[in-house]
Amino acid sequence: MELTLQALIDGVWHRAAVLEFSEPAKGPAGACNFEYDFDYLSRWIGKGVPLTAVSLKLPVGFGPSCSRRWPSFLDDIRPMGSALRWWLKRLDLRADAANELEVLRRGTIAPVGNLRIEQAVPSKEAPPRRFPRQAVIDREHGFLDYAADAGAQVGGATGAGGDAPKLLVRQDASRQVWIDVWQDEPTTPDRHYLVKFARGSSNLDQIILRSEYAYYRALAELGVDTIPTDGMSLEEGPSGPSLWLPRFDVAWRDGRELRWGLESIYSLVGSVPGAYLTHQKVLEALREVVKPQDWRDVQLEYLKRDLLNLVFGNSDNHGRNMALLKTDSAVRLAPVYDFAPMKMDPEGVTRTTRWSTFEAGGTIDWPRLLKKNFGTDEEFLRAGLREFAIRLRNVPELLMELGLPEETLRYPSIGLQSTEQKLREWTLL
Repeated sequence: MELTLQALIDGVWHRAAVLEFSEPAKGPAGACNFEYDFDYLSRWIGKGVPLTAVSLKLPVGFGPSCSRRWPSFLDDIRPMGSALRWWLKRLDLRADAANELEVLRRGTIAPVGNLRIEQAVPSKEAPPRRFPRQAVIDREHGFLDYAADAGAQVGGATGAGGDAPKLLVRQDASRQVWIDVWQDEPTTPDRHYLVKFARGSSNLDQIILRSEYAYYRALAELGVDTIPTDGMSLEEGPSGPSLWLPRFDVAWRDGRELRWGLESIYSLVGSVPGAYLTHQKVLEALREVVKPQDWRDVQLEYLKRDLLNLVFGNSDNHGRNMALLKTDSAVRLAPVYDFAPMKMDPEGVTRTTRWSTFEAGGTIDWPRLLKKNFGTDEEFLRAGLREFAIRLRNVPELLMELGLPEETLRYPSIGLQSTEQKLREWTLL
């Protein structure tokens, strides 16, 4: 099977590369040949524009790249989690490796970031229908029937990765919502949203989603780079809450939409979805792609984010929940996203990215970690973490003001109310 990868640059879709799958029955585990399109190469090689590389592990260059399994960046753009299950059901396919390749071919229509599979995009026969925002909040049958009847077009709304049900939609000035399947109108001002629903139907699942809304606003108050809170909202419907998150891979310049590339940590280190990682391995990979003059600040930001996960009880720190943003001028850590009190999840979500030899039982030996792993940057990082810890002392009060559900505030294994005590035990205060 051969597929064409397209990249959205300056509002225009370009044929970027060809993917040849010589062992389609093996799906993601099968061999794959990757090669950039010649015209794409001619235009972008040597220009140093980060978003033109479909992956930081595959810089724009001549010659094919052969791998034993498909490139890890494909796991960033194909339907995963609830979206994968939806596509398998829609296409009446079994959940096996070969059919994951078929879902890649037919379902990679409009994922986050600036990539898509050309063969997945349906022909444009009519403009997309628009629905009142409330129809999405209420999950009305009319909206859901349209999505189902649209067939492949629903890929424009199910391209978001992860396990919680999500929709990718746009909203106009009159609060009408539509699915942007084709992404071919860069001057259309309608805002992009990722609408997130609870992972399950239980009351606890809904509490976690409501808490996530409070968490993002708390991060913004703390000065953390996170999802824009302007336009963010939590809406209550008859089937439960929905969290409307403005997308951070979209920017505007001179009245035109720009789309940035997005690449997960799993892709950066070349790992498969769900793999266990060490933070040390992640930092080694990050050092290869950020500017040397930015390295100390990147390390500090990385440490702060792991501290946030510990303080807020976000145990779901796998390699798809941290990513790099590739703009037209830089590569940087993407804003904090998928940030929720996952220690409350009934499935028992545990940390899958850990500090090798410095972490045990959810506790990190911060002094030894800084001394042994960060060399001459130790004092700079220690001072930065202390300054950040001082701000974190008042997290319980801040979250109360922001309406965090009482169940989360008092959840024992998170321990938000003992935040200052924990920071002192970790010698960060």
